[in-house]
Amino acid sequence: MKRSHRFSRVAATVVYNEYINDRNHVHMNSTEWATLTEFVKYLGRTGKCKVEETPKGWFITYIDRDSETLFKEKMKNKRAKADLVDEEKQEKEIQKQIERAEQMMQQSNPDKVLEDKGYYKQKGIVKKVIDKYVGEIEMLESKHVLRVDQEELETVIPQVGGRVKIVNGAYRGSLARLLGVDTDHFCAKVQIEKGAYDGRVLKAVEYEDICKVA
Repeated sequence: MKRSHRFSRVAATVVYNEYINDRNHVHMNSTEWATLTEFVKYLGRTGKCKVEETPKGWFITYIDRDSETLFKEKMKNKRAKADLVDEEKQEKEIQKQIERAEQMMQQSNPDKVLEDKGYYKQKGIVKKVIDKYVGEIEMLESKHVLRVDQEELETVIPQVGGRVKIVNGAYRGSLARLLGVDTDHFCAKVQIEKGAYDGRVLKAVEYEDICKVA
């Protein structure tokens, strides 16, 4: 079994016939087992093989007790579990990034374009979102149209009293009035205008979660 059927489930009679074809085989009547069935049951009791009795006869599967094989199988299973955990974590992180990108790149929100070639800190309007991570920006002054990665953009904060749009979080999409800013903690105080949350005051909204309304 170890040589010929190490990883197979096979009929006991098949293995027996292969065995007796060996001219140097030991005859069954020279052993303590009177029949093949008794020998098969012995293999099952001693854990040498997994045995199954079926309408077609006895089937046996070799149990590989080799320490190296067991160790490799154990390590293989361990790596598979670790890979699965890492894959799930990566998928969750990618999903978070996608959701963040979709929220940050809402159309018609003025942004400062942080791009080195002459557009540093200039303002533009997001006209189109491409592949969820790139914005097609129309510059307010030059009217040039650029394609800019989301990492190079930041939202514009108006003067106190100015109107903003909430672009992230539970109130995403709501229009609000800027009541104040906390420069130490990089957050703002806003009051929602119109809609289901009209009049509600949000005391600590992160700068990147709001944007000046054009």
